[in-house]
Amino acid sequence: VTRDNVVTRTIEYRDEKGNLLDTKIQSLTFTQIGDRDLVTNQVTWNTNVPSQSFDEVKTPEKAGYTPDRAIVPSETVTFDTENYTETVVYKANEQTGRVVYVDDDNGGQEVKRSNISGKTGETVKVTPEVPENYEEVAGNPTDYTFPENGTDESNMVTIHLKHKHEVVTKDNVVTRTIEYRDESGNLLDTKIQSLTFTQPGDKDLVTDRVIWNTDVPSQSFDEVKTPEKAGYTPDKAVVPSE
Repeated sequence: VTRDNVVTRTIEYRDEKGNLLDTKIQSLTFTQIGDRDLVTNQVTWNTNVPSQSFDEVKTPEKAGYTPDRAIVPSETVTFDTENYTETVVYKANEQTGRVVYVDDDNGGQEVKRSNISGKTGETVKVTPEVPENYEEVAGNPTDYTFPENGTDESNMVTIHLKHKHEVVTKDNVVTRTIEYRDESGNLLDTKIQSLTFTQPGDKDLVTDRVIWNTDVPSQSFDEVKTPEKAGYTPDKAVVPSE
């Protein structure tokens, strides 16, 4: 008579958190020969069952990860060996990347770079290092997940920036001088009037360029009555408002 026993070796592929990624099952069948007494039905089993060996198994490559074992080696088992499990753990590779800062007010020109690092599958927070006189544009990414096939070049986060601005002003003083003279041209007196115009502007703090507001309200000089001078008649009784 004969009887069979199947010995199974299960290879489990897991990540560092213990999550099962894949399995490979190997089986070996042992056949044991026995001698049965047909009167008593008692069987005497032959214990000399040849051993067998599981084939060596190369660990499959997984992008972005390094297994703790390159192979699960061949192993010899016998008829009495119990089923068992071997575990291969994939460890996430270290990765690096870059944060690129671009100037949306200057056609997307790159103005700065910084670095990020992490492991395959890891999500890291992106904390922008905004250059002086710039500010972030709304909607920039706040984190980055390193992919399985990430490289130093492909791991890139783009931060969009715009220029900061401030309001500036400049003054212009317009002066009207009224001269009082005699017929010979001699200066007898003067009266000076001044008006101050304040012009607002928008200053780009990156380029220092100022765009001035041309809509500055007009102003008027007050009318000035000509002072009386005994024995003389002025050619203008008033210098009108202007």
